[in-house]
Formats: sequence, structure tokens, C-alpha cells
Amino acid sequence: MTISTYEISTAGVVNGDLLIFLGSVDSINSNAWPNPIAPGFTQLDQTYFGQDLQTVVTAWKIANAEPPTYSAPYVGGPAGPMSAALSLIAISGADQAQPLRQTFSIAQTSQPAANASFSSPGVTTTVPNCLVLVAAMVDWQGTPPGTNTADWQPGFTELVHVGDRGDGSSDWSTVGVAYRVFPLAQATGVINATFPSTRTGMTWHGVVAVCP
Repeated sequence: MTISTYEISTAGVVNGDLLIFLGSVDSINSNAWPNPIAPGFTQLDQTYFGQDLQTVVTAWKIANAEPPTYSAPYVGGPAGPMSAALSLIAISGADQAQPLRQTFSIAQTSQPAANASFSSPGVTTTVPNCLVLVAAMVDWQGTPPGTNTADWQPGFTELVHVGDRGDGSSDWSTVGVAYRVFPLAQATGVINATFPSTRTGMTWHGVVAVCP
């Protein structure tokens, strides 16, 4: 990626997969991500938050002859460090007509904390064997770079943990995702996570039920 353009590979994507795109960029543009993020995507959320301002986006589509990469300029051009962390998740076996049954997302409004964290009320699945994804995107403060880890709600398995340096380290942005399959139609209950770090941060988080 560059300061003005984001890019992510679609390697491994198969037609019919449910694709979920998550992106976090340090920016002073309130709508830095184009809508749609790439052809065919439906935007779930684009939120501008944080102490030094971060723009996060989530979007989804059913894969159909996808290009090798998704790439486009940020809206309005560079407006800050533009350090971005992205994730593209491909899920097989999702309901093609109505894959997302319940969603919840919110950005933190309190002060940055040394252990950036969130507590979500979760969602209620409507059919058996839904895959519940919980995602967090963190806006880091202080002097970069830094490292962090992720402690997810018990029962959830980490799927993604990537910073804007392409690994677990980051200057300003981190994306994390974990999942759990719920065998019954049921409430997930409260879902918590913490991102221990030597720096302070603020979180956006979202929960979505992907149903077969």
C-alpha cells in the first residue's frame, strides 16, 4: 500500500464465498474509504473515531469472479499518516441470500487506555451453527512503533491479528478478528477482548452472525 492507495489480495477466494472486508486507517478524513470499497460490496459501517482520528470500514459481498486484488485511492487523498491495516475474510458455506443475520458495532468514546479493550453485548443467532465473528480495530496513541497482543473472550479463536506494519507491530492501526461457532440459535452473551500494549489505544468493535 501507499500513503494514498490501499490494496489487498484476494488469493484463495472461491466463487460463492462470503467475503468480509475490514480496514482501519489513521486519517483526518471522516469518509476515507470509498463506498463501495470494491465492486459489489455492501458497506456495513464506516466510522470516524479516536483521539488522533481513525477511519474504519466493514463491508461484505458474495464472491463472483473476483480480481486478483482490491485497490483504490482513499477518498480525498492523503490526510495524515494514512497507516492502514486491512483484512479480507472468506467464509465458505454461508447462506447465499441472507448470510448476515445479526450485526452490532460501536466505537469507543472514552479516553485511550494502556490495555485497549471493549465489551460488546453480542448478538442473538437465529438458526443453528452460525459462525459468530468478533472484530476490533484499534487506534493507537503515543510514539510509534509499538507491539500488542490480543486476549479474546474464552471460547473464541483468533483468526486475524495484524498491524499496519504487516505483522503484530503497528504505528497507528491494528485489526483483530476472532470466531466461534454456536451450535444452537441462541444469544452469544457479552463478548469482551483486550489488546495489552505499552501504548494507549481506543477501539472500534463489531460482532456479526454468519449463518449457513
